[in-house]
Amino acid sequence: MLLAASVGSVLNMSRFANDLGVAVSTIKKWISVLEASYIIFLLPSYTQNRRKNIVKSPKIYFYDNGLVTYLCGISTRELFERGPMAGALFENYIIAEVWKEMINLPRPHVLSFYKQQRGLEIDLIIEDHSSRQLIEVKNSATFRKKMIEPMEQFMEKGDQGFLVYQGDDLPYVDEIKIVNYKHFLPKSHKP
Repeated sequence: MLLAASVGSVLNMSRFANDLGVAVSTIKKWISVLEASYIIFLLPSYTQNRRKNIVKSPKIYFYDNGLVTYLCGISTRELFERGPMAGALFENYIIAEVWKEMINLPRPHVLSFYKQQRGLEIDLIIEDHSSRQLIEVKNSATFRKKMIEPMEQFMEKGDQGFLVYQGDDLPYVDEIKIVNYKHFLPKSHKP
């Protein structure tokens, strides 16, 4: 239940150990079992940037959003779509679907996120040998320029950015696409 309530957040094993009154090594073992059982996956921190002020711990995601909602006691559509966890649930859904798609591709892709201690954050970075995609996930149907500002700050030449949200596809610039999540996800993963 604690993991489900922390979906989309940086993993803090010490906090879980304190909350549950167990050793950090026990938390590591439990996390390992949940990963091996394909209940959760840990999205690693982006390692190409050597800055000291970046978060290095992974983020927690569940393969199944339904399990998260059950464990968090979210029993109505209203709570799911507008409750305090709506943004985290939407992010979990998008990142889990991309994760499932990428692990089944024949060529290797590296998935990660980037977060500075204070400030800049990119929800998902997908890299292969020749390209890098930056993905920002927002549980909103209204585009605001501030949604893509972190991406614009982080982008390098050749990167492709995507704002994935619940609104309409919008023209922006060639390097950044504003897309509805239904057009972003593979056809096999649409609700």
